[in-house]
Amino acid sequence: MIYLTMLTKAETWALLRKTGSVKGSMPDDLTWDLYQVDLSGADLTGADLSEAAMEESNLSSAILNEGTLSDANLSGANLEKATLVKCDLTASHLIDANFSEADLTEANLAEANLSGANFTLAKLAGANLSETFVNNANLSHANLVQANLAMASLASASLGGANLSGADLSSVDLSSADLSGADLSGANFTDVLAHKAILIGTNLSGANCENANFYGIAGSGVNLNAANLSNANFFEANLTGSDLSGANLSGANLSSSNLSNAILKGANLNGADLTGANLEGADLTDAIIEATEP
Repeated sequence: MIYLTMLTKAETWALLRKTGSVKGSMPDDLTWDLYQVDLSGADLTGADLSEAAMEESNLSSAILNEGTLSDANLSGANLEKATLVKCDLTASHLIDANFSEADLTEANLAEANLSGANFTLAKLAGANLSETFVNNANLSHANLVQANLAMASLASASLGGANLSGADLSSVDLSSADLSGADLSGANFTDVLAHKAILIGTNLSGANCENANFYGIAGSGVNLNAANLSNANFFEANLTGSDLSGANLSGANLSSSNLSNAILKGANLNGADLTGANLEGADLTDAIIEATEP
């Protein structure tokens, strides 16, 4: 087993040589060429692999706890079941990388490019993914509890069954993303762009969705109980059978939305625009409704 604990660049290179993955003296250029290197199962704890070129490398089941891969290129790399707890991956290139079942608890991925990456069943609790590009990535059933995704782009990403409870998704782009069955209870959803997103069976109870844009969402059976939806845009949204009891919908745009069989008990609809909304079978018991002025 190879151990690279709290290593300098020189020490990291020396131990990489022992694995047979590199040869010769450490190059002056810190952009190490580790293309398709096989470090599967290696213990690289604390290793400094910043700026390394590691496209299509094999790091499956490797241990990189508290190491640094900042500005590294791991596009197409295999990190399945790798352990990267508190690893620094800031501004790294992780396009189409495989992180399925990997542990990235409290890892820092700020400003990284994760487009097309596979994070199925990955552990990302408390991780920093702010300002990342995660378009078309697969995060289904991932654990993102208390993660920071502020200002990230997750357009067309798959988040089905993911746990994002308490996560910060402020100003995130979720256009056409699939959030079916995801848990976003208590999440910060302010200023989110969820245009045409799929929210079937999604749990947003107690979430702060002020100014969020849910235009045209497919969202039947959504749990929005006690959520803050003030000034949110639900134009042409499908909320059939959704639970909006106790929700704050003041100033929300619900025009042309489908609220058939929705539960709006005790909801605050003051100033909400319900023009052309379908309220057939909806429960408006104790709802506070004050129509918008023409």
